[in-house]
Amino acid sequence: MYLIVSLFLYLQSMPVTLAYCDEEKLVFMQEEEMIEASIFNIAVDQEDWEQVCQYLEQAEQLRLEKETLIHEESFDVYIWADEKLLQQVILEKEWGRSLINHPEYQYAEKMKKEEMIAVIAPNIAVSTHKVAIAVLTILFLILAILVFIFVKI
Repeated sequence: MYLIVSLFLYLQSMPVTLAYCDEEKLVFMQEEEMIEASIFNIAVDQEDWEQVCQYLEQAEQLRLEKETLIHEESFDVYIWADEKLLQQVILEKEWGRSLINHPEYQYAEKMKKEEMIAVIAPNIAVSTHKVAIAVLTILFLILAILVFIFVKI
């Protein structure tokens, strides 16, 4: 185990397979070694852990990556599932939120962008719906006026 941990800290990235997943812990396998890890800089909503675990279980390829600014021997990692950053997926699907907005973290910009989209997108959908209703109402009024004018003639 110590060799795998040391190698991981040196390489910053390694392919793994999922051994176990729930809201309490994530366990990955790298060759014959078990690695307990947590999702770096993300708090997953308790009711959404099942979706996160399903997402990881369905992935064909998993890879763990260390944040380059973190030099301690922790296993808070970026998790790549089929070349998609799990942290970004969690924010996109609103399964959780970022813990720290540190501009120098490797994927800070991606995560910030997804979090902003998750907040703004529902408002845009509501606005678009309201605009569509307003346009249809105006068209209906114009049609009613035209019908009224032609009926008078």
